[in-house]
Amino acid sequence: MRDAIAVFARYAPSVAVHDVAGEQVPGRGGPIPVRVYRPERPTAVIVYLHGGAWITGDLDTHDLVTRRLCRDTGAVIVAVDYRMLPERPFPAPLADAYDAAVWGGVLHPDLPFLIAGDSADGALAACVALQARDETACGSTRRS
Repeated sequence: MRDAIAVFARYAPSVAVHDVAGEQVPGRGGPIPVRVYRPERPTAVIVYLHGGAWITGDLDTHDLVTRRLCRDTGAVIVAVDYRMLPERPFPAPLADAYDAAVWGGVLHPDLPFLIAGDSADGALAACVALQARDETACGSTRRS
């Protein structure tokens, strides 16, 4: 995947954002690495799950995508480096994605909150949204 991304990004101009910082989010399975991309004036918060069929991809392979999302939407992007298969079987990726979404959901409670992903991680994002809906319906007070 790194080789394919290198070919894709070879001629892509760099994308500047106001701030980028690595963080560790507390998770049920241990700390979850995230990379937070911040614009100067945030419009929303997007928790982003990188593609790669839950077996490949990471914060670096999707850096250009997340930088573009931040620049083009004006949103704070929380890119999640969740545990992957086969070393960490399901539901580990879902637990990490959900825990990171809960963390991201309180960064700017006054702004719209979204969860997104590409490829197989679009399905993971949908699972997180459904889990959040179900927990909210059961009276959970966590914003996700």
